[in-house]
Amino acid sequence: MEEAVRGMEEADPGSSDAASATHEFNRQLACVRWLKDCMLHPSLEAGLSGALHAESSGHLVEPAVRLAAALPLRASHGIMGDALVYGHVAAGQVLWKLVLAMRLTLAEMRAAEQLRSDARAAQKDGGRSQGVSGGEQSPADIDDGVQGGSGCSDEGGSGAASSTSRKRSSQHFEERRAAAWQVVQLLLPRMEAVLCLAQAQAEPRCSLDVACICQNFAVALSLFVRDGNTFDLGPITSEEQVSALAEAACAALRLLPRLAQIHDSWQQQTPAAASWIADQQGAPALLAFLLFNNMFCMASVRSAAVAKQICGTGLSAAAAASLAGGLLRLHNLSCCMVHWLATAGRRSTLLPEMFGEKEEAPIDWHRVIAVVGSLRSVICLLLKAAGMGGTSASPSSSWRHMEVLHQAHQEAVQVAIAAEISLQPSSADATSLLTRCSAIALFSTAKYCPQLLAVDSGFASLLVQSILAQAGSSSAPLLEAAYEARDSAQLAALLAATGLLGGLLEETRALGGDGGSTVEKKGMDRLLLFAGVMLQLEQAGLDVAAALDGSPAGGRSDADQQQQQQQQRDALQKELQAALTRMQAAWAEAQRGGQPLPLAGRAELYQREAMPAAIELGALLQQYWSLPEQVAAAELKLAEIAACRPCAHLRCPRLDTTSGDSRNKLCAGCRAVRFCSPACSKAAWKAGHKRVCGALAAKQQLR
Repeated sequence: MEEAVRGMEEADPGSSDAASATHEFNRQLACVRWLKDCMLHPSLEAGLSGALHAESSGHLVEPAVRLAAALPLRASHGIMGDALVYGHVAAGQVLWKLVLAMRLTLAEMRAAEQLRSDARAAQKDGGRSQGVSGGEQSPADIDDGVQGGSGCSDEGGSGAASSTSRKRSSQHFEERRAAAWQVVQLLLPRMEAVLCLAQAQAEPRCSLDVACICQNFAVALSLFVRDGNTFDLGPITSEEQVSALAEAACAALRLLPRLAQIHDSWQQQTPAAASWIADQQGAPALLAFLLFNNMFCMASVRSAAVAKQICGTGLSAAAAASLAGGLLRLHNLSCCMVHWLATAGRRSTLLPEMFGEKEEAPIDWHRVIAVVGSLRSVICLLLKAAGMGGTSASPSSSWRHMEVLHQAHQEAVQVAIAAEISLQPSSADATSLLTRCSAIALFSTAKYCPQLLAVDSGFASLLVQSILAQAGSSSAPLLEAAYEARDSAQLAALLAATGLLGGLLEETRALGGDGGSTVEKKGMDRLLLFAGVMLQLEQAGLDVAAALDGSPAGGRSDADQQQQQQQQRDALQKELQAALTRMQAAWAEAQRGGQPLPLAGRAELYQREAMPAAIELGALLQQYWSLPEQVAAAELKLAEIAACRPCAHLRCPRLDTTSGDSRNKLCAGCRAVRFCSPACSKAAWKAGHKRVCGALAAKQQLR
């Protein structure tokens, strides 16, 4: 096998001596075919099992993986496509046979180990029963007792043999896991191209080859499975391993649309063709199930958890930025998967198989959003470790990444909730997607993309729902919202205008009667948060009042409209200045009056004196941000953030593109954003790009 691998790796069909290279490559394909025929021959079964027992299993499986990875992905220079597909199928069957043999060998090792363990336990139990039987010993009994030393020696030998067996079993499993990593790193990124190559062949050979390729790869992925259905990636401790795992999860996601297309096309076959396809159609479904549940969900959660641990040990800024980059690509592709599931994927017959559900609503949105949320959380930690710097007006690289991350994330959450509601409109299950993790992500979005509150009423509504959904069971969402609102004027105004800010005071009053230092600390924390939000609200009022006083109304409207808009701004400026003055006075008076009072009394005073003025000021601030020129500025800012994405359409469902794909075309109007397809370009235009295209073009010309 090593010789076949070396020959395949050294073969160069694209060399200048095309005829000679083609001849050599075809000779190597013949070797692969011979190897496959030998491997599948029944007479080799016992010898293969014996070889795996006696030697390192990695010596056989590792070359098989390399052999499959060495085959080219495109026919050229006399190499026929069907011959190349046959090579991929044959190499996959060699790997498939070795994987099954490896799994069987490990099972046999563990079964034998268990038998020896049971035998030792039975022997010990038998010895104890003889020792407590009582009565006089006969000479024969005494002789047996004297000879017991030989029994102990046998037991010691058995223990040594068992220890050796356990070591071999452990070594065998480690080699199996190493082979699994090779499959993921060498073969998984090539799978889509291999399937595309097979699909280009004529029927019925095409479907049989595709089914065989899917089956072979699904079996190869089972190398990660141990003890029944446990998916075990083994120890992951380095940034390199996390990055490799993130890339594997991306490759798994890119395969899903192709597998769905294969599965759906087979479902639509004529009755005559369906008879032989029926036995094959489970292969794409099984592969999709393994890719989604193991190589995406479990691998993503594991990579996020390990990245969080690594970040806690202290990473350099460069290492944190590098690790964040790989996880950002995975998060972006995960959001695309959400949009694919909500559109084209939702109509696929593959979905019930992929999620393991047979009901009318096969998509487990709770699990999907939880996985995407775990990625967002650790990326935030890594970007902060990389050094945020800058501001929203002059963002650093990490700050811009944070904006892109949260803009994409909130769009995915909104789509998932809408999809859940459309399936169960009379159910409250959709609001259960607003877990604490989801709520924190939304509040963080309001901090890094505050413009969304001005242009997207759905996002503002979602923020309010995320607090109210858990109001009866947990105060954590409100506390998290208030924490972020101390640095976000728009979020502070939303909490004030809706009255949700007063919830901090109500909680303090409820805690006040219980007494105790812990309870008192909780109450004080809530009052401090309230004071922080009030400070942000006051500063926002000062900034907006200055902006209204010093700048004219914008826009391209005619003179009458401009005059009307200016009158509206003047009126708003007067109202806001008066409301700001009232709030400053009320808040100062409440703070003075509350000093001698206990926490509960202080909270009640704040509620009575300061909250009405805060509600009024918050509503006026929201009114300012809804002015036409403010909405236009917010839309332009969001468009600049979206321009940093591979596809600027926030609901792009494409999974088969990579970051920076050269196929993504610049918008012909602004030359500032890219779209992966005409469909995404049209959808983005309708969603609002038409309102900012001209402004983006103007800014582009100034650079």
